Amino acid sequence: MILSKSCEYAVRAAIYIALKTQQGEKTGIIAISEAIGSPTHFTGKILQALARKKVISSIKGPHGGFFIENPKDIYLVDI
Repeated sequence: MILSKSCEYAVRAAIYIALKTQQGEKTGIIAISEAIGSPTHFTGKILQALARKKVISSIKGPHGGFFIENPKDIYLVDI
């Protein structure tokens, strides 16, 4: 099965965010896009879709970023 680039980047982003969440950190869009090798604008659209589906959460502000509220409850099929 071949995944689209959007799907591949979404999986990579979710895994990266989950790792950061387990370390007690929130992460920003630039760090995510660099870590997964995706253009920042494209990563933003993917993260927006994941947030709409409640796979990830975000907080705005200086101490904000993306995180997963309960990483153990997210499955690959959700992404």
